[in-house]
Amino acid sequence: MKKNDIILIVSLLAVIGIFVLITQLVSKPGAYAVIKIDGKIVEKLPLDQDTKVEIHGAGGGTNTVVVKNGSVFVQDADCPDRYCVKHKKIKADTETIVCLPNKMVIEIVGSKNDKSSIQLDEFAQ
Repeated sequence: MKKNDIILIVSLLAVIGIFVLITQLVSKPGAYAVIKIDGKIVEKLPLDQDTKVEIHGAGGGTNTVVVKNGSVFVQDADCPDRYCVKHKKIKADTETIVCLPNKMVIEIVGSKNDKSSIQLDEFAQ
């Protein structure tokens, strides 16, 4: 490896590091988890209250959704691939978890600063 190769690699790593840092600083913690089944809102869960709900999907399956310590995750699902269970916990505005077999989408909405103004109707499609 030559000197220019090392400079290029270090520069690329620095740019990637700066990008990751900026995205972490810009993302705002959300206020609510909105759960939709087949495009219709079925639950709106505040992230500041730990809870656990069973969601019955349009595909006939069931998902167990958990809110804990300001994050949301799918604890259990009876779909064949279970990608939703393997998904990381979400907590920032606009992050989502999707379960295609059960037609379920969990989306983080709002921010902690404006939670009082969030209306369930704002998110209906």
